[in-house]
Amino acid sequence: MGYLIEKPPVRYCLECGEPIAYGGRPDRKFCSCGCRNSYHNRGYREVRIIKHRITSALDKNHDVLSKLLRMGVTAMSLPDLAQMGFNPEYITSFSKNGGRTECRCYDIKYFLTPTRIFSLVRTNIV
Repeated sequence: MGYLIEKPPVRYCLECGEPIAYGGRPDRKFCSCGCRNSYHNRGYREVRIIKHRITSALDKNHDVLSKLLRMGVTAMSLPDLAQMGFNPEYITSFSKNGGRTECRCYDIKYFLTPTRIFSLVRTNIV
């Protein structure tokens, strides 16, 4: 009396499409660690790009504001700031104080109106 041994169905790597050699876990999804890493890295690429874009904009804003502080400037119009590369949409903190809009870019604080910023100062971070 003979027994039939069923062969498991052929599985294919989710990254490269090559057949997965049997051995190890029967539910493997990738043929190698390299394919597994490539697959997952591609999934997070868009998030990394967005984070990099935001961080770059914040760094640019901080550089512009730091330059103004070094020059002793405490107020400036938004169009002039925009020419320097400042984007008021990228800030690290926002609050309303006494009807005024206070914004921060890391350790630099300023008040924002629709046309200008003023009271530009560096705060002490503890």
